[in-house]
Amino acid sequence: VESGHFDRYSGKKVEVAQAKELRLKNATERCTIEVKSCTPHEGSRVDGTCNNYKYPTRGSARGPYLRLLKPDYANDPKQQFVDHRNSCSVRVTDPLHVARQPVAQSLRNRHIRMNRHSKPLPSARKVRTELHTTGRVEDKVTFNVAAVHMMEFIHRDISVMDGPLDYLKRRQYCCTPIGEKDPRCIPIHVPHHDPYLKVTDIHCLNFSRAETFQDAGCTPEIILPE
Repeated sequence: VESGHFDRYSGKKVEVAQAKELRLKNATERCTIEVKSCTPHEGSRVDGTCNNYKYPTRGSARGPYLRLLKPDYANDPKQQFVDHRNSCSVRVTDPLHVARQPVAQSLRNRHIRMNRHSKPLPSARKVRTELHTTGRVEDKVTFNVAAVHMMEFIHRDISVMDGPLDYLKRRQYCCTPIGEKDPRCIPIHVPHHDPYLKVTDIHCLNFSRAETFQDAGCTPEIILPE
């Protein structure tokens, strides 16, 4: 495989016209992966490139996350979203300005999907405390030790997405009224009976959506992120 720049999303080699468009948008680095020539008998590299000679960047670092199974949410597009942000509100001492975002992105990121029965999904905090407890076991019948290992696998896999840096440094206001106006904010509601935080004044955990290829301008908005 000859060296060159490959599209991060599709894995295809970047053609001249696309390369020119990316340069004009100053998006070459964030939307492509540069690969040096892959030799015929070379194994997969540390970054995951060259394990597919037709598409040498597929499965590599900085590539897209693809679903193994189809999403299982509400079928009705009018009922598959719910807004959880109104339940999260704390005082802010140093508000940050909310960055302007495209209208299409704002509409797409405004809500959380609902489950197959068109009901709100459980709080991510509730899922975490029930599946991955500290010092005790909440449910000794439904879950066994395999559930913990599966959760650790998922955590290690998706924690490298373009997300933690955003809510840890750039968007520290998602639990405030300012965050309600930012479509990238998706704060986590803390249940009143939380086993660890119920004795504190913490009712909301700051969190924002991971950046998608659509957000980065690498993929058309018409293609919905998975």
